Amino acid sequence: MKKLALKLGLTVGLYTFVFNFVAGWLLDWMDWGSAVYRLVPLAMLVLAFVCAHLLASKVESEDAIPEALPMVLLVTAAFWLLMSVLQMFGVGGSIFRFLRYPIEWALPLSLVLVMRLLKPRYMLFVALFAFALQLHSGALLGVLLLKLPNWAGTVIDLTVALLVARWLALGDESPADRVQSPGALWGFSAAAVLVLFIAKHGYFFHVYLEQAVWIAFLVTFCLTVSNTKNENPHRDAAALGASGGLIVLMFVGLFCTVATVFHVHEIISGKISFSAGRFMQVGVPAIVCAVVAGAIMVWLGLGQRMQDDSPGRGALLWGVILFFVGVLLGGSIFGAAADSGQVIQLVAIVYVLLLVGPILALSMLLIGIGVLRILFNLAPRS
Repeated sequence: MKKLALKLGLTVGLYTFVFNFVAGWLLDWMDWGSAVYRLVPLAMLVLAFVCAHLLASKVESEDAIPEALPMVLLVTAAFWLLMSVLQMFGVGGSIFRFLRYPIEWALPLSLVLVMRLLKPRYMLFVALFAFALQLHSGALLGVLLLKLPNWAGTVIDLTVALLVARWLALGDESPADRVQSPGALWGFSAAAVLVLFIAKHGYFFHVYLEQAVWIAFLVTFCLTVSNTKNENPHRDAAALGASGGLIVLMFVGLFCTVATVFHVHEIISGKISFSAGRFMQVGVPAIVCAVVAGAIMVWLGLGQRMQDDSPGRGALLWGVILFFVGVLLGGSIFGAAADSGQVIQLVAIVYVLLLVGPILALSMLLIGIGVLRILFNLAPRS
């Protein structure tokens, strides 16, 4: 039953995030007849099941799973798949009206439950993929985004996120092998898959529930880091602890990560009225992000557990440098053009897209990688 539940759960996930997109692209690209129009999504669903069948044995967790969890996943995923097939053929309209909410909520529930049936490495892969996707690496294209198709930036985002997640989660020394709390890692991956779900179905959750998902993403990330054991004990006691420079770099890195990756800045600014003034709109969210970053450093004991030769320090250093360069350039450009005419302001916007946008995108990518590598290689607590 566990294997079947995993296959059905993977089918739901693969169809939702991959093959449903392919089906939509095919239907938009070609002029299909009405019969074929219904068969394309069904063919993609069958293809998703075939892929899930081939992947199941590779990604299935070897840990002990509560017996009730596969049963709930099996029922939920089977229910959603059955309703989807009926909908493809236009059957059971009254059923959909009566079971609207159970059908809708069966999808995110299946995605959350299937995460627990994956091996730790693949749970971390999903989580870090969602993390890296928030870095918006497509902005590296700068002003080229104005000339390229709309999907070009998305392709860059997905490609970079896949490469980063594969490197950090599926490498020879994956942090997933050192996570001592499967529950924390499941929570991190479950929140991550809901983040991906929000990216695809932007208006599914109520705004407060969506914000709760982002907060859960942040909290479970910290829990996963705090439950990751470093199996390389430090032989030299003098090497323990970080210098003031690394602490400052990490604070800035966490500030940027909290503000952008976990959307804390957006959550706080969304609760402030536009009439409250510039400081309230910009300053208060920044202060909250700084407080959260400081709280994370205290919670994880980063001052004592980081090292000056920690992996990722170089990426974090260059990311912070580029971040301040981008902020200063952007601020100076917009400041100089603030009181100018519309033509000058337009030129300033193009200049920012051409130069500052790619600099900030590269800085966030380096900061994200640096923060992840440092946090997943902390010294044991003393």
